[in-house]
Amino acid sequence: MLRYPFRPVTARKTVVVTAVIAVTAVMISGIAAWAYFSRFAGNSTGTTASLVGLQLTAGTVTSTLSPGTSTAVTLQLVNPNPVALKFSSIRLDTSQGTSGYAIDAVHVAAGCTVAAAALTTITATTGWVIAANASTTITLPAGTLTMGLTAPNGCQGANISLFLGT
Repeated sequence: MLRYPFRPVTARKTVVVTAVIAVTAVMISGIAAWAYFSRFAGNSTGTTASLVGLQLTAGTVTSTLSPGTSTAVTLQLVNPNPVALKFSSIRLDTSQGTSGYAIDAVHVAAGCTVAAAALTTITATTGWVIAANASTTITLPAGTLTMGLTAPNGCQGANISLFLGT
């Protein structure tokens, strides 16, 4: 009679051995991951820069306004920050002047009021970028500032300043 020195492997033993190998592999992987990521533990500190808003000069018109006409507006933007800033719209800053406008004294005495002017909020689809610690001059398109048809004749040739914000 032939004797086999080993017993035949059964399916049950195969499952148990496979399970032990899998559990051991998962444990080794977990220990390795813990060892790798634990080296990043600790405390650290950092600071961020305090940013200041853009500085805009009062906008000036590029052509003479009279009742029923409109014009482009030119202004200078100053970025005092150590990083570039991007903005997408320019609007009237109604907290300055009279509702965001200022008209020279001679024309105010002639009957011109800020109600005669209307500013369109300008939005740029790509926005404007001002480099760090730099300034730039931009011209907003024609039609940005409009003088109404019913504006008094005293508004013709008026110097209108616009207080603008982003």
